Amino acid sequence: MLLGLDRYSHVIVTFFMDLAEGAPEKPEQVTLRTGHRYGILATRSQLRPNHLGVSTVQLLGVDGANVRVLGLDAVNGTAVLDIKPYLPEYDAHPSATIP
Repeated sequence: MLLGLDRYSHVIVTFFMDLAEGAPEKPEQVTLRTGHRYGILATRSQLRPNHLGVSTVQLLGVDGANVRVLGLDAVNGTAVLDIKPYLPEYDAHPSATIP
């Protein structure tokens, strides 16, 4: 399943934030450091209505069934649901804007 993955520099990892099960009640809105309020889906908050996490990370290597990455914002041992190669021509959006 991992054959050829090591030829990419970055991957997109989807994972299950199982330790968030006991997190405080999930708010519908949050106030950012800027003082502006946003709906939870318009933020990068970990207090999501589901426990799915997605990170684009640097791929350090593949060793058998082990994939080593840098920059994954998950706790060690978190269940990984999917790994996809990062493809700049499809995944990067240079014209994207933020508020």
